[in-house]
Amino acid sequence: MKPHLKPLSEQVMVLTGATSGIGLGAARKAAAKGAHLSLAARNEQALQTLTDELKSKGCEVIYTAVDVGSEEDVRHLAEHTINHFGGFDT
Repeated sequence: MKPHLKPLSEQVMVLTGATSGIGLGAARKAAAKGAHLSLAARNEQALQTLTDELKSKGCEVIYTAVDVGSEEDVRHLAEHTINHFGGFDT
């Protein structure tokens, strides 16, 4: 059975490692496709810069500075995303 996947333009995506490498590329591509984004990385200044960049292009985006090695930080990321967007898809 093939799962039904929402188009990116209808998804809320949580992206970790969003300020460099594959995470950064994925954030920019998803934003260009209209996804709503919750970005996460350790570097808050880089997150703010990326958030400002994507907002200037019309993306609805928030960020949370986290260390994904910390369960408490990951819970905070999920709570922040749910509080802002009502949930997340990817």
